[in-house]
Amino acid sequence: MKTLAILTLLIALPASAAFFAEEPSLVLDGEEVVLSWTTESETPPARASFGIEVPEDPFRSPRWRYSAREKGDSLRSRHELRRHLGWWEHPVLDAAGLAEAGGIILARVEAWDPRSKALRYRELRMAYGRQDSVALQLPCISRGPWIDRVTTDDAWLSWTLDRPAKVTVEYGSTFRRMAWKRIEVDTALGAEIRLEGLRADEEFGYRVVPEGRKSGLRSFTFHTPPELGTWPADGTVTFAFLSDSRAGAGGGIEAVEGTNRQMIRSLLSAADMSGVDFVCFGGDLIDGYVDDPGVYTRQLESWKKAAECVGGHLPIYEGMGNHEMLADFFPADEGQKGKPPFRDRAGDENSESLFAAAFVNPENGPEAPLDASGKRESPPFKENVYSFDWGPVHVVAMNNDYDVASHPEDLGGFREGSIPDEQLDWLDADLSAARKRGAQEIFIFAHEPPFPCGGHAGDGMWWNGERPEMLAVRRRFWNILQSYGVRAAMFGDEHNYSALRVDTRLGDEYQQPVWHIVSGGVGAPYYAKDESLPWAAHVDAFSTIQHFCRIEVSAEGVILSAIDAHGRVIDRRPLN
Repeated sequence: MKTLAILTLLIALPASAAFFAEEPSLVLDGEEVVLSWTTESETPPARASFGIEVPEDPFRSPRWRYSAREKGDSLRSRHELRRHLGWWEHPVLDAAGLAEAGGIILARVEAWDPRSKALRYRELRMAYGRQDSVALQLPCISRGPWIDRVTTDDAWLSWTLDRPAKVTVEYGSTFRRMAWKRIEVDTALGAEIRLEGLRADEEFGYRVVPEGRKSGLRSFTFHTPPELGTWPADGTVTFAFLSDSRAGAGGGIEAVEGTNRQMIRSLLSAADMSGVDFVCFGGDLIDGYVDDPGVYTRQLESWKKAAECVGGHLPIYEGMGNHEMLADFFPADEGQKGKPPFRDRAGDENSESLFAAAFVNPENGPEAPLDASGKRESPPFKENVYSFDWGPVHVVAMNNDYDVASHPEDLGGFREGSIPDEQLDWLDADLSAARKRGAQEIFIFAHEPPFPCGGHAGDGMWWNGERPEMLAVRRRFWNILQSYGVRAAMFGDEHNYSALRVDTRLGDEYQQPVWHIVSGGVGAPYYAKDESLPWAAHVDAFSTIQHFCRIEVSAEGVILSAIDAHGRVIDRRPLN
């Protein structure tokens, strides 16, 4: 390999090594709840919190009521805490009716990691019931459920259990409860199933019932989109866009397994309360940049755990960013600082494949490109490049962090921000087909912004304007958006909010206005505005407040609102 240029980082890489040698478990031993875990190396005594989910809380927010610390001061690798069920069933504390029929209890491990000088967290659920006054542990949904890929006639439902069990799914229209259907799922740890026979623009309910469970069960509802090209009954399609929820700089609950769990929960809940039909999440869900598939998958699961607050009733469409990176790292030159040379992992365990395994997204994207080096197959586009319709609105997810390499001239792959021809050809055909089907408004989302406004002028799709090959990709991409009258293209990467109307103010090549929106406000460390950029004077709005974007689409036009976690509108504008 020829000499590689020095790549400087402003942040430290997360450790690739796992902290937990065995994942924490929450089990029942007679009348005692046992929380146990094993760490890779000896660590100090840890603290745990215990509590419940309040049954009437639609966001399933944990209510922690009691904490406990392991005894002694000695370092250890095997950890355990025990608590009697009577604590949860005490009349003063039993806000979930556990004493009568059992239900679900919660635990959170807070363990100190001496290597990273940070707390490591795990949140667990356990279900139990009683038979002849004897407490019995029962199967519990440990992660999920999530409702995804909702169309006019079907949807996909997924979940993970804490132990293999048979599951019954009951679902149907909330207006026709007697006509609900039942699906029996064979014994398994988790499943993805299709709910068929739905109808357009109608509310449906469902319940996931693990074998033996009679208490602590939740019912969920979701709404299907209207028929293609048709406005819903209330006349509006409303969705949220947000991105960049990787761990924040605040520590604690803002840095849980590569995610800012606090802001994910806060902003997704706020978006849901604002009345959106679905959510688009534009990448950098996690810290990533790890070489261990287990750590990468665990970070994605951490994000999903945080998104459970709305994921059971609100469809979320996830996209990839540069931090969704499971990498092969290569030897660095002597004296090189920062991240060593890297490329997206080769083989079946690449970033894109594990991303697709973690989430449920549409599968109508392009075929993967042939690798120019001929040394390996390229990663798939499955479930990271796709499109979908919601009535008259067409939405496209692009991946401009595909098969990224730090030094593609040496390692193959693509530079951050690039879009392979196969994606662009597919985008052109997809938008043409959408317009022919009657799509009235089109929105695009990806991660790397073509017009950065603060923090990423030196990469993304701009690279300080110094890379002709990137400018050519950027130009073709934006020309496709103009050709089909895309209303707005939405991006992340920069941890701030900006709204820029790309029109002739920026050059004669921008005859068809397209709004360029950056919404990277879900907790990653913030960036200030860059006043040196050629379009800086034309930026219509900018803020570093943590936020989400709410896009309201009707026959009268499109309204964008940037809203913080408290519901305060920090910017509101028509996207004309």
